Amino acid sequence: MFKLFKYFDLKYISKKVVGDRNVGELYANMKPFLKEKTKNFMEGCKDSREKLKDIPGTNFELGVSHLKRRNISDAIMRFKMVTFLEPKNADAYYYLGRSLILDGKYEEAEEALKKSIKLQGKSSNELDYLLQKITDPMAVISIPTSFIKENCELEAEYYRKEDDIYAQNTSKLLAKAILENISDKNPNLHILDIGCGKGENGKIFKKKEVAKQVIGVDFADEMVKSAQSKKENGLKIYDKIINGEMLEFLSNNKTKADVIILDQVMEGHKDMEKISALIKKSLKPKGIAAFVMEEADQEKGCAIVIEEDIFIHSMDNIKENMAKAGFKMISELECEIKEGVDGKVLIFSRP
Repeated sequence: MFKLFKYFDLKYISKKVVGDRNVGELYANMKPFLKEKTKNFMEGCKDSREKLKDIPGTNFELGVSHLKRRNISDAIMRFKMVTFLEPKNADAYYYLGRSLILDGKYEEAEEALKKSIKLQGKSSNELDYLLQKITDPMAVISIPTSFIKENCELEAEYYRKEDDIYAQNTSKLLAKAILENISDKNPNLHILDIGCGKGENGKIFKKKEVAKQVIGVDFADEMVKSAQSKKENGLKIYDKIINGEMLEFLSNNKTKADVIILDQVMEGHKDMEKISALIKKSLKPKGIAAFVMEEADQEKGCAIVIEEDIFIHSMDNIKENMAKAGFKMISELECEIKEGVDGKVLIFSRP
């Protein structure tokens, strides 16, 4: 028995490995190392046991994470596993339906969404929207705020990773077009920068020293943090940053600006007539409204993109509704919003 035990004794092992030289030192060094490794191993086992106790919960969290990153096949697999293990999990059926829509499987999605409603005993704004967009997309007039927020965060993730060269070039083009149509040669502008992103638009106006006040508005948390930290000549670019959604902000806004910039923020709403009226309400007479938009494929109107939860406005739709609100179009320029993505800069003046 003694012979067997000695093979597990550290001093015995050390002696066999290094002989009689520095055995005590080696033993002293190995003991805390092995103690730490054992502790980590036991904690890992404990964590694994906890996860195994809640396989549905772990897979649900993974599914939501995959969905947010648009890893759709992985999300579907996770949510299907949850519904198999917990057939009365209404949230799992809801997210499964969302994932299946993004995968273009509308019939399966409709079945999952209706199952979620049945299990909950009621519907919701999000469920009603999802069902309507796959059964009667032309009837959809708005996208839930939570979906708009999610899209903004996804867009922010893209701009966080990618070079800002396209945003910088578009901002220069935009600022030049706006200032060319400001009659005051020494302007002291109040600017609303809606969809301010990292602050490229505000930076140019502050650098040119033509703005008395620049207020930034963005719905993505990461973009708000980034814009807040931006400075020009040691001064903050934005006098105020608002974390909010475009339509909600314009609806509640009580101030009037000389310039309103709407930089890729039209995708969440269909009612361009309402948006035009709100822009007019927030602009001073002879003020400038400037849009930066991805160039649409359709020639007229506005249509929802089912898989992306966005509205695509035709250029004519913007022009016609701004004209109804009394605006005069003064400039239309081409730009490149992202690599390979063509866009337009539209400039309007308020009567």
